[in-house]
Amino acid sequence: MLEEALRLVSPSDEKQQVHLHSRLALALYWSSDTQRCLAAADSAVAAARKLKAPATLAHGRGDRRQALVLGQEAHSQAEKFQIPLLVADAMMLNSVMT
Repeated sequence: MLEEALRLVSPSDEKQQVHLHSRLALALYWSSDTQRCLAAADSAVAAARKLKAPATLAHGRGDRRQALVLGQEAHSQAEKFQIPLLVADAMMLNSVMT
C-alpha cells in the first residue's frame, strides 16, 4: 500500500515523499529485506535534506533509526535465542513505548 502511494503521490510533493519513504522503511523492518528497508530510509533522509526543513529531516532520521536499529536488534535477538520473531517484535515495541 505504501509503495502504491509512493507511485501515486506527485514528485513535487517532497514532504509527502519523505513521510511515505520513512513509513515504508518502518514497515519493511518486519521483512527480511534489509536492503529495501535501508533504501527506503535513505531516500526519506535524502529527500528531507533537500527540503531543508528541520522537522521533516528529524522525522525521516527518527524513522530510519527505528526501522534499522530497533528492528535489526529485535530480529538478531530472536535468532540468537530462538525466540519467535513475533515475540521479539513485541519486546521491541514495548521498549519503544516505555
